[in-house]
Amino acid sequence: MSLVCTALTWPMWWRAQLDRLWTPAAPALQRFQQALADELGCPTDELLLYGAGRMGLYAWLDQLALQPGDEVILPAYTCVVVPNAAHFAGATVRYVDIDPHTLTYDLPRLLEAVNARTRVLVLPANYGLPLLGLDTLRARFPQLLLVADLAHALGSMPEPVLATRSLDAAFFSFEFSKCLTTGMGGALWVRDPELRKTLASQRLQLPVFSLRQRLQLGMTVFSHLLAASGAVTLGRWTQGVLRRLGLLYATSEELSGLRPAHYPLQLHTGAAHLGWQQLRAYAGTKQLRREQAIAYQQALAGLAGVRCMPVPDGAALLRFPLLLEGALAARRKAIMQALQEATGLPVGMWFNHVVHPVGSSGHGYVDGQCPQGEQVAATMLNLPLGRHVRLSAARLARLRQCLQEAQA
Repeated sequence: MSLVCTALTWPMWWRAQLDRLWTPAAPALQRFQQALADELGCPTDELLLYGAGRMGLYAWLDQLALQPGDEVILPAYTCVVVPNAAHFAGATVRYVDIDPHTLTYDLPRLLEAVNARTRVLVLPANYGLPLLGLDTLRARFPQLLLVADLAHALGSMPEPVLATRSLDAAFFSFEFSKCLTTGMGGALWVRDPELRKTLASQRLQLPVFSLRQRLQLGMTVFSHLLAASGAVTLGRWTQGVLRRLGLLYATSEELSGLRPAHYPLQLHTGAAHLGWQQLRAYAGTKQLRREQAIAYQQALAGLAGVRCMPVPDGAALLRFPLLLEGALAARRKAIMQALQEATGLPVGMWFNHVVHPVGSSGHGYVDGQCPQGEQVAATMLNLPLGRHVRLSAARLARLRQCLQEAQA
């Protein structure tokens, strides 16, 4: 089991490799784009495929002709690649604290934070939880551009958010730990047809992943799938070998706040093959995630020191988030280790910093600026959902018992 490759299985992986032998690049990309549009409930031509979700965000921001001092507001609970994209496009990044009960903006703080320099609000759907306050923000600030960070939320919400037409843009990610796993990849949805036309023309001129990068991505997905499907030791050993050979894909430049030499990029064909296989079975993946989230909720109900995020009916989360409180919060790492040993479940700490991950450049964030986001990042644990997770009654009982014993 794993927190990555949650929608990808070995049969899908093998079918994707075989499909590459007889489906040319252009039809494979078009087929994936169509399947993605069907999942999102939008016209196919409203989607643009990129080498990563943040590359799509960057391409969109870059077309806004941002002036020095123009602001992009982000939630104080995000990944460093998102503020990096805004920075690369010439924007000033500003963070607004979150509500620990929703993991999105503290709405009163956000309403106060918008000023004459604010051009864009990035609205998160962390873990696949629904967007909140969209109608309020659109009514209060009609001049602002609203872009949804749906990297965790591919088709996860009960209602198709793009159909509301309240957003100006939205971006999706298909990386190792996201709703679909293609290695690297992402999509951008754009409402404005003229801007979309410009972006579509420019996207065709973008470079593609090099042969070496495509090899790295393929090998890295393979190693992650080994670990996710139960061969944990072999998967880790494979990743170690790939790392020593320089064949494990990494994005260290972006973690340091540096723009890679080739950024943005087009989606590579291998990603389209893998993504299409997962989308063919995505209704089942979402249903499985829903059932698993309900099972976690029931197993942890009424447990002292543990607060689960409320999951709306019909929502399909990417991971199941819970917050440790009181005495448990101070012992998060030890509790995480105990849970893994007791249950065999991989337990994550995502996001582990206001600007995830710990040790990244943390672009523009000053410690103490957003205390609620910092508290969430310091006390968050998340449990796996997806096709490689087996939640028996005995395993869920051990999960609850371990947390009870930690509280004692």
